[in-house]
Amino acid sequence: AAAPAAPQRLTFDAPPGKVELRITVEGASGGTLDQEIRDIDVPDFTTTEVSLGTPRLYRARTLPELRSITADPNAVPSAGREFSRTDRVLVRVSAYAPGTEKPEATAVLLNRAGTKMSDVPVTPSTIPGTTHEITLGLNTIPAGEYLVEITVKSAAGEAKTLIPLRITS
Repeated sequence: AAAPAAPQRLTFDAPPGKVELRITVEGASGGTLDQEIRDIDVPDFTTTEVSLGTPRLYRARTLPELRSITADPNAVPSAGREFSRTDRVLVRVSAYAPGTEKPEATAVLLNRAGTKMSDVPVTPSTIPGTTHEITLGLNTIPAGEYLVEITVKSAAGEAKTLIPLRITS
């Protein structure tokens, strides 16, 4: 039996603005298994405003797995946004500000209606290309749909992003 394939990532340069990404998944015999088209908004990091990169979420089922992912700068993010209450989720995000200024980040957990449930601790990241990290233990959160709102502030302004999560039992 063949060993399972390791997770893979694809990176590419794209100009700022809207980009249409066409994804085709092919089987080993060459037939198309699935296709998807996504519109992606590529931020312009050359502006004089504070901005956020796309948050990357990583699923860990055990504490040792979380430690391993946290230490791995090449860990592959989770594609989905549905997690079990027994999972731990690591969120990595990059914040950008003009010059050498380092934006400060805060995060809150919002319920489906957009009401704040709790503050979420944000820590500086030691991973190159990432400025902030959040570790979410989901065992205290009831099953349902939530948003994690990340806000970064600097003298150049403020930027926010929302991360939708579905937590199952």
